[in-house]
Amino acid sequence: MPSTATIARPSRDFHAPLRLLAYAKNRYLAWAMIAGGMILGRIALLPVLPAPPPAVHDEFSYLLAADTFAHGRAANPAPLHPEFFESPHVLVDPTYASKFPPGQGLVLALGEKLTGHPYGGVVLSVAVMVFLFCWAADAWLPPQWALIAGVLSAVLFFIRHYWFDSYWGGALAAAGGALLVGGLGHVLRGRPQRAGVSFAVGAVLLFSTRVFEGGVLCVAVVAILLVHSLSIGRRNLLRPLLLPNLAVLAAAVPLVLWYNVRVTGHALEMPYTLYMKQYDLVPPLWVLPPHPAKEFSSVNYAVERTWELDMYNFARGTGRLGNVPVHLVFLAEGAVWQQFLGFGLLLLATPWARMRGRKKWLVLLLGAGFACLFTEVMNFPHYTAPFTCVMLILIVAALRAVWYRLARMESPRLRGLLAGLAMTVLFTFLALDYASAVQAPRETQRSMLIKRLESAGGRHLVFVDYAKGWPAWEPNTEWVYNGADLNQGRILFAHLRSDAENRQLMAEYKNRAAWRVRVGPSPTDVQCEPYGDLPETTPSEASLIPSPSLTSKPGQSASPLLAGSAP
Repeated sequence: MPSTATIARPSRDFHAPLRLLAYAKNRYLAWAMIAGGMILGRIALLPVLPAPPPAVHDEFSYLLAADTFAHGRAANPAPLHPEFFESPHVLVDPTYASKFPPGQGLVLALGEKLTGHPYGGVVLSVAVMVFLFCWAADAWLPPQWALIAGVLSAVLFFIRHYWFDSYWGGALAAAGGALLVGGLGHVLRGRPQRAGVSFAVGAVLLFSTRVFEGGVLCVAVVAILLVHSLSIGRRNLLRPLLLPNLAVLAAAVPLVLWYNVRVTGHALEMPYTLYMKQYDLVPPLWVLPPHPAKEFSSVNYAVERTWELDMYNFARGTGRLGNVPVHLVFLAEGAVWQQFLGFGLLLLATPWARMRGRKKWLVLLLGAGFACLFTEVMNFPHYTAPFTCVMLILIVAALRAVWYRLARMESPRLRGLLAGLAMTVLFTFLALDYASAVQAPRETQRSMLIKRLESAGGRHLVFVDYAKGWPAWEPNTEWVYNGADLNQGRILFAHLRSDAENRQLMAEYKNRAAWRVRVGPSPTDVQCEPYGDLPETTPSEASLIPSPSLTSKPGQSASPLLAGSAP
């Protein structure tokens, strides 16, 4: 064996993590300071970077849920003329509500109540997520490296990240995942008391945000706990772990059933599944068969649905093996790069990470998450939210291994060169991403029109007409979204239909200035004219669909729409 004199000791230049031990001793205070710093930093930036306007379909649906909850309701009465208000991700029958689980809507409603704007809920949810990332990392890593994980996540998930700069969500699901991953880490280290009810609370957060991916994480965590319980004895986990978590779940289940009843009328029918039955042409998983054909009251809506059908057919056409490279590209670009930028490359160094035999469980969790994503038709970074904490911990564990490998290099010049090169690459990408986020437009054509109408005073009814060639398949091109109370909203958006139908809606929503807004074919092409000044108001070819019969349900019309029709 080599003598101790021949073993390279870490350079003093690499002792920075050890200096963080002084702060890590007061763990919770340090974590709270990181999370609080994000909140204060965002408040300081509001004069130059105001709260973003919604743009994507999902954001409008979440804001509808938030407005509904802020009004003290789980759902709103169905509109008398639902064909005017049908839009992606919104139910108009049997109630007027968001199709999504209630978690993100509740967070935005909390922000609206506390700060007067739903964006306050976004900032708060990301700050809580970062705090829980610290807590979860502390169960797997030394305390100073858990603190580094918190600082890194605060930097990566600040204004450069759409979880922090939109209403699309992701942070709440990631917080739920952190509770499960952190709880698992504490149990594996023989500290089940520290896990507490984290499993149940995390499961509730996941069920209220990302049901499928969150469910896969829950199953994987439970499987690991079962394997672990066989080695230590089930009684050791019964009192500190099983009973408290079951009590929390028992309290949550009636609330879920009550919410389903209020929105769909059936305790076992979730709003998401009801929406699929009414509108979706395909399931979210390409391994499942397609839904029956649907008919739509809006061509714009039909084109968006047809685009999803094309994506589904592509996924099924490539088959199981063909989907592997496609999804690998997504995982590399969406789940890793968009989340962690160059720091995600550290996942390649995971084999070097030393975690006292517990690394295999994190790798198993991450593998389960990636496996479930391979079955989905479409993927976005927030789909991976339940597993984001797993990736963060593995990245920091790998960073720790790389850091001390560099520290033990015998050549100071080579050590400094490699460290400097790595830091330059990592922080250059980060700086470029921040610069892009700061320079991104803060307004949409729709939000600018709303400001002009609000400045004019009074109340308005806006009929939206989409020009031929309008890119309806893009997720930010639908204009017809409203708040929870259609009668009280100052500006009401509706699809343009026949003149007789339009005037019927005008009679229902009285004392409003009526406008016809024609958008497209380019997203910047917007023409707004008073409705009454038009000699003859009829929908363009892009919107002309026969009115549904009196007995038709939303998502059905008296005349079928040919699949693949152009916008």
